Amino acid sequence: MTNSSGRVMIRLIAGTAIFALTLTACAGAAAPAEEETCITVGAIYVGPINDAGYNQAQHDGLVAMNESIPCVDILEAENIAESSDAESTIETMIEQGAEVIFATSFGHMEPAFAVSERNPEVAFMHAGGFLLSDNFGTYFSTMPDHLYLMGVAAGEMTETNKIGYIAAFPIGFTIANI
Repeated sequence: MTNSSGRVMIRLIAGTAIFALTLTACAGAAAPAEEETCITVGAIYVGPINDAGYNQAQHDGLVAMNESIPCVDILEAENIAESSDAESTIETMIEQGAEVIFATSFGHMEPAFAVSERNPEVAFMHAGGFLLSDNFGTYFSTMPDHLYLMGVAAGEMTETNKIGYIAAFPIGFTIANI
Protein backbone atom coordinates (compact mmCIF):
# COMPACT_ATOMS: atom_id res chain seq x y z
CA MET A 1 0.00 0.00 0.00
CA THR A 2 1.41 3.40 -0.90
CA ASN A 3 1.77 6.30 1.51
CA SER A 4 -0.85 8.14 -0.53
CA SER A 5 -3.40 5.35 -0.01
CA GLY A 6 -2.63 5.28 3.70
CA ARG A 7 -3.11 9.05 3.99
CA VAL A 8 -6.44 8.81 2.18
CA MET A 9 -7.57 6.06 4.58
CA ILE A 10 -6.50 8.09 7.62
CA ARG A 11 -8.30 11.17 6.31
CA LEU A 12 -11.45 9.18 5.66
CA ILE A 13 -11.40 7.57 9.10
CA ALA A 14 -10.65 10.79 10.99
CA GLY A 15 -13.17 12.81 9.00
CA THR A 16 -15.89 10.24 9.49
CA ALA A 17 -15.29 10.00 13.24
CA ILE A 18 -15.23 13.75 13.80
CA PHE A 19 -18.22 14.32 11.54
CA ALA A 20 -20.31 11.63 13.25
CA LEU A 21 -19.46 12.83 16.75
CA THR A 22 -20.23 16.44 16.02
CA LEU A 23 -23.39 15.63 14.06
CA THR A 24 -24.61 13.78 17.14
CA ALA A 25 -23.85 16.83 19.28
CA CYS A 26 -25.79 19.11 16.90
CA ALA A 27 -28.73 16.77 16.31
CA GLY A 28 -30.88 18.11 19.11
CA ALA A 29 -30.16 21.78 18.49
CA ALA A 30 -32.77 24.07 17.01
CA ALA A 31 -32.05 25.59 13.62
CA PRO A 32 -29.72 28.55 14.08
CA ALA A 33 -30.54 32.12 13.15
CA GLU A 34 -28.57 33.53 10.19
CA GLU A 35 -25.55 34.68 12.26
CA GLU A 36 -25.93 32.33 15.21
CA THR A 37 -23.64 29.38 15.97
CA CYS A 38 -25.17 26.25 17.50
CA ILE A 39 -21.90 24.80 18.74
CA THR A 40 -18.25 25.80 18.86
CA VAL A 41 -15.74 23.00 18.37
CA GLY A 42 -12.05 23.29 19.25
CA ALA A 43 -9.19 21.08 18.12
CA ILE A 44 -5.54 21.02 19.11
CA TYR A 45 -2.83 19.46 16.97
CA VAL A 46 0.73 18.47 17.87
CA GLY A 47 1.98 19.51 14.41
CA PRO A 48 0.98 21.64 11.44
CA ILE A 49 -2.41 21.07 9.82
CA ASN A 50 -0.79 20.85 6.39
CA ASP A 51 1.59 17.97 7.22
CA ALA A 52 0.03 15.63 4.63
CA GLY A 53 -0.49 13.16 7.45
CA TYR A 54 -2.31 12.63 10.72
CA ASN A 55 -2.76 16.29 11.72
CA GLN A 56 -4.03 17.22 8.28
CA ALA A 57 -6.44 14.27 8.32
CA GLN A 58 -7.93 15.52 11.60
CA HIS A 59 -8.13 19.07 10.21
CA ASP A 60 -9.70 17.87 6.95
CA GLY A 61 -12.37 16.07 9.00
CA LEU A 62 -13.22 19.31 10.81
CA VAL A 63 -13.33 21.23 7.54
CA ALA A 64 -15.72 18.65 6.06
CA MET A 65 -17.88 18.84 9.17
CA ASN A 66 -17.91 22.63 9.04
CA GLU A 67 -18.94 22.56 5.37
CA SER A 68 -21.69 19.99 6.03
CA ILE A 69 -23.21 21.37 9.23
CA PRO A 70 -24.19 25.05 9.16
CA CYS A 71 -24.37 25.45 12.93
CA VAL A 72 -20.69 24.77 13.74
CA ASP A 73 -17.87 27.21 14.43
CA ILE A 74 -14.32 25.80 14.46
CA LEU A 75 -11.37 26.88 16.63
CA GLU A 76 -8.02 25.23 15.81
CA ALA A 77 -4.53 25.43 17.28
CA GLU A 78 -1.59 23.72 15.61
CA ASN A 79 1.95 22.93 16.81
CA ILE A 80 0.82 22.60 20.44
CA ALA A 81 3.40 20.87 22.64
CA GLU A 82 2.33 17.82 24.64
CA SER A 83 2.70 19.76 27.90
CA SER A 84 1.02 22.45 29.96
CA ASP A 85 0.89 24.42 26.69
CA ALA A 86 -1.95 22.11 25.68
CA GLU A 87 -3.86 22.91 28.88
CA SER A 88 -3.58 26.67 28.41
CA THR A 89 -4.55 26.42 24.73
CA ILE A 90 -7.64 24.37 25.59
CA GLU A 91 -8.58 26.80 28.39
CA THR A 92 -8.35 29.67 25.87
CA MET A 93 -10.64 27.80 23.48
CA ILE A 94 -13.17 27.29 26.28
CA GLU A 95 -12.97 31.03 27.08
CA GLN A 96 -13.74 31.63 23.38
CA GLY A 97 -16.88 29.50 23.67
CA ALA A 98 -15.75 25.98 22.74
CA GLU A 99 -18.29 23.40 23.90
CA VAL A 100 -16.53 20.41 22.35
CA ILE A 101 -12.76 19.88 22.32
CA PHE A 102 -10.88 17.36 20.17
CA ALA A 103 -7.42 16.53 21.52
CA THR A 104 -5.86 14.83 18.52
CA SER A 105 -2.45 13.71 19.80
CA PHE A 106 -1.79 10.87 22.24
CA GLY A 107 0.39 13.22 24.30
CA HIS A 108 -2.50 15.68 24.63
CA MET A 109 -4.62 13.11 26.50
CA GLU A 110 -3.51 13.91 30.05
CA PRO A 111 -3.50 17.72 29.66
CA ALA A 112 -6.97 17.57 28.05
CA PHE A 113 -8.23 15.25 30.80
CA ALA A 114 -7.00 17.69 33.45
CA VAL A 115 -8.89 20.54 31.78
CA SER A 116 -11.99 18.34 31.42
CA GLU A 117 -12.08 17.81 35.17
CA ARG A 118 -12.21 21.60 35.70
CA ASN A 119 -14.82 22.10 32.94
CA PRO A 120 -17.56 19.47 33.29
CA GLU A 121 -19.88 21.42 30.94
CA VAL A 122 -17.49 20.93 28.00
CA ALA A 123 -17.36 17.65 26.03
CA PHE A 124 -13.86 16.34 25.33
CA MET A 125 -12.90 13.73 22.75
CA HIS A 126 -9.41 12.26 22.53
CA ALA A 127 -8.02 10.38 19.54
CA GLY A 128 -7.20 6.87 20.68
CA GLY A 129 -6.67 7.37 24.39
CA PHE A 130 -7.80 5.31 27.32
CA LEU A 131 -8.97 7.84 29.93
CA LEU A 132 -12.74 8.18 30.31
CA SER A 133 -15.14 10.26 32.38
CA ASP A 134 -18.64 11.72 32.04
CA ASN A 135 -17.33 14.47 29.72
CA PHE A 136 -14.18 12.80 28.34
CA GLY A 137 -14.34 10.12 25.69
CA THR A 138 -12.20 8.61 22.97
CA TYR A 139 -12.64 8.01 19.27
CA PHE A 140 -10.84 5.86 16.78
CA SER A 141 -11.81 3.55 13.99
CA THR A 142 -11.84 -0.21 13.65
CA MET A 143 -8.28 -0.24 12.38
CA PRO A 144 -7.44 -3.94 12.93
CA ASP A 145 -9.55 -4.97 9.91
CA HIS A 146 -7.85 -2.42 7.67
CA LEU A 147 -4.39 -3.14 9.02
CA TYR A 148 -4.89 -6.86 8.49
CA LEU A 149 -5.51 -6.19 4.80
CA MET A 150 -2.45 -3.93 4.63
CA GLY A 151 -0.43 -6.71 6.28
CA VAL A 152 -1.62 -9.19 3.68
CA ALA A 153 -0.63 -6.75 0.92
CA ALA A 154 2.78 -6.18 2.55
CA GLY A 155 3.27 -9.94 2.81
CA GLU A 156 2.51 -10.34 -0.87
CA MET A 157 4.96 -7.57 -1.78
CA THR A 158 7.97 -8.56 0.35
CA GLU A 159 11.03 -9.89 -1.41
CA THR A 160 12.71 -10.94 1.86
CA ASN A 161 9.72 -12.64 3.53
CA LYS A 162 10.00 -10.11 6.38
CA ILE A 163 7.57 -7.37 7.36
CA GLY A 164 7.47 -5.17 10.44
CA TYR A 165 5.22 -2.99 12.50
CA ILE A 166 6.30 0.06 14.50
CA ALA A 167 4.26 0.60 17.65
CA ALA A 168 4.49 3.73 19.78
CA PHE A 169 2.59 2.84 22.96
CA PRO A 170 1.57 -0.60 24.35
CA ILE A 171 -2.10 0.30 24.74
CA GLY A 172 -5.20 -1.62 23.68
CA PHE A 173 -5.78 -0.38 20.15
CA THR A 174 -2.07 -0.49 19.27
CA ILE A 175 -1.74 -4.07 20.46
CA ALA A 176 -4.92 -5.01 18.54
CA ASN A 177 -3.43 -3.44 15.41
CA ILE A 178 -0.30 -5.56 15.73
